[in-house]
Amino acid sequence: MVVTVHYVSFHPTLIYDGFERIRLAYPVERVYLLYDGKQDKYGYVSKYNVRRLSRALSFIKPILFTVNP
Repeated sequence: MVVTVHYVSFHPTLIYDGFERIRLAYPVERVYLLYDGKQDKYGYVSKYNVRRLSRALSFIKPILFTVNP
């Protein structure tokens, strides 16, 4: 079983493509998505993209975590 941890910022499609590659090769048990929790432009983009990515990965129920990089 594989556990993946992804930091979501500007390019969620890269994370999604990489996740699909891992998912096809190994059984994925859990997915953690980390995103920027600050109140600046990077934080807003990160929150928006983590919502999009979590909807795309809703079949595996990703767990979201706020971080302050």
